[in-house]
Amino acid sequence: MKTLKISVLAIMLTSLAVAQEKKAANVDVEETETVTTSYVKKDGKVMKEEVKTKVKKETPITFEKKTGKLNREKNPTKVTKTVSINNDWDPFYDEENTVVYYSYDNHYYNFTNDDKGFTVSNMDDKNNVFRSGRAIQLNNSNNYLITTDNYSGVGYFNAEGNFVVKYYDKTNDDVVEIEYVTSVK
Repeated sequence: MKTLKISVLAIMLTSLAVAQEKKAANVDVEETETVTTSYVKKDGKVMKEEVKTKVKKETPITFEKKTGKLNREKNPTKVTKTVSINNDWDPFYDEENTVVYYSYDNHYYNFTNDDKGFTVSNMDDKNNVFRSGRAIQLNNSNNYLITTDNYSGVGYFNAEGNFVVKYYDKTNDDVVEIEYVTSVK
């Protein structure tokens, strides 16, 4: 009986390890990190300023059904950029800002985190960035109250990492669902 329990446990652990390995193999991850150090004179004192930028690109790997060829062009890439700033002599970073890039309706959006949720901004044709919305996290959950120039509603991040929003459309007297898809800009 003891041998049976150990065998079942071994099979379960092996299955779990294979499942995790298979999941990791389905996403192409590229990470880069750059650190820039400069010295700035403030109030007669020389201060060290260090800026660390991490960029993580995650692209799902899929193959075309008919040909079996690798298909990277049609897959959205989630880009996460984290900028950390150290503006004193201690080894700890004093500020950190994370931006994730999304697309919706052929427009690109930046989701920038803050202490209550995140802001939504996008670029016009001249690459000017402007704020177009604000999302506030509700009760430490995956739900956000989002207000933009065009609507107010509730949103959440789905299993694919996309941001799904549901809001009431007065014109059509119906609930509308839109999805911001992870994307490269």
